[in-house]
Amino acid sequence: MKDKLACFVFLAIGFLSLSQDTTFLKISYAGNILKVPEDKIWTIKRAFISEGGQYAIQIRANNFSTIYNPNETIELPLYIPEMELLNLKDMVQFHLYISESTNK
Repeated sequence: MKDKLACFVFLAIGFLSLSQDTTFLKISYAGNILKVPEDKIWTIKRAFISEGGQYAIQIRANNFSTIYNPNETIELPLYIPEMELLNLKDMVQFHLYISESTNK
């Protein structure tokens, strides 16, 4: 009985480690370039802009490719139409929610 319980616990922990959320937030200013690490694949899930304050405006995902492969660059645009909704257009920050996976 103990062996079955130990096996179940081992499998449950292994399953939980495989299903971890790998989404992280990357914040950068308009015009900057982000580079995907050598052994990673990035998928942009959601994107927002803000002027550094509390509020952010969600932007269309079609401003970016959906998947970026190892060593690719993400060029943040200097201008998108949604920036007109902000007061400080010269201090625009992009908030990118990126899901990361390992290149196999």
